[in-house]
Amino acid sequence: MKKEKSFLILLFTLVIASSVINLFHLIKEHQHQTGFVRMNQIWEDLEMRKELEIQLEEKSRSIQSDLAYLEGQLNQKARKGESSKEYQQLQNAYLFKKSQFENEYDELAAKLNEQIDMQLRAYIKEFAQLNEFSYIHVLDPSSSLLYASDDQDITEEVTLYVNMKYQGLK
Repeated sequence: MKKEKSFLILLFTLVIASSVINLFHLIKEHQHQTGFVRMNQIWEDLEMRKELEIQLEEKSRSIQSDLAYLEGQLNQKARKGESSKEYQQLQNAYLFKKSQFENEYDELAAKLNEQIDMQLRAYIKEFAQLNEFSYIHVLDPSSSLLYASDDQDITEEVTLYVNMKYQGLK
């Protein structure tokens, strides 16, 4: 009888221990891995953005060169005191070109920023899926996330992944 009692206690203990272990694994499986990024830091370190800004700057210099040529002609006519009709036509052409350039530049910059943002979000989503993140939050002054522990900061890892992905290394 004593052996039966000891056996039942041992069996009961094993069942309880097994249940606790199963419960622990079940709870662990349902925990979500989360992290946060500092989007402004990623944006600053983004190779894609840097390359596109160089292209935008090259286009800007080319158009600025055209504007400088027109401005030079305008100043030359002003110094010579040429007819006001010619001067006015040249001034109108200059102002039109300048306005056109500013509009094109703003539109192109907005389009590039939108493309970069879409690609960046796609890369971050891939990073999250590959690394089994349920959530990646943004921590910056305009976000609704007020606090995050530094050990949850994955900004550097995400930046590295995004830049490697952009360069075709991932």
